[in-house]
Amino acid sequence: MPVDKIRQLYRHKMDCTDTYLAVDTLELAEDYVHAWAKRGIKAKVATSMTEAIELLMKNDYLFVGINSDVINFWSLLLTMRSVTNTPLFVATANWTLKKELAALRMGADMYGQWQGSIDENIDRVLAHVERVNAWNSENPRILSKVLINYKLIIGPHGVFLNNKKIKFTPQEKRILLYLCINKGIELTHDQIIEDVWDIASDSGTYENLHKRINKIRKKLPKEYIETVHGIGYTMPILD
Repeated sequence: MPVDKIRQLYRHKMDCTDTYLAVDTLELAEDYVHAWAKRGIKAKVATSMTEAIELLMKNDYLFVGINSDVINFWSLLLTMRSVTNTPLFVATANWTLKKELAALRMGADMYGQWQGSIDENIDRVLAHVERVNAWNSENPRILSKVLINYKLIIGPHGVFLNNKKIKFTPQEKRILLYLCINKGIELTHDQIIEDVWDIASDSGTYENLHKRINKIRKKLPKEYIETVHGIGYTMPILD
């Protein structure tokens, strides 16, 4: 499918920028809903990350508020970022720097614990929304609609190379997307495993990672993925 036709699939989203999308129920969610309503902003609740992704493929929201304790949060955050420009704000009751860095690398715009009053937190979110949207207007995140790297296109409708669709398993696609997001960065084996595999999964081993990287390499030109000996992998920046 040509690049322009893939992009066109995402040009007809409904404008819901007077609404924020809440994934799962957050602490004090009802109080937040009332506080946002006073500012003229409505709430839409998705009961799961999967439902939120489906909504984001159809609508543009002001921002997305996510509870990091929802099922499959880590494995679905990459997919969510791949379908929307909408700012993604993640609330957690179990903050660690390691988790925050993982979330930011996978596309979250903010990750942490709410601090201060409801109005202070709303002001904080709006400041981030303003900054992210200003940046998007000058430097559109192609990733959020379809991610284009060289002649490679990664989107919700599949992976395309030179306008030809290539079959990838969901796990292979997540690894490939993660490498694209971090293009030019040397990623350790542990980083990839921790960020791409679900934290609760026991399948994230060096052996499984190597197997999947090898399968991905067989489907792409050899220069797309480089081994960083003793460290991990990188997708180089090519002219």
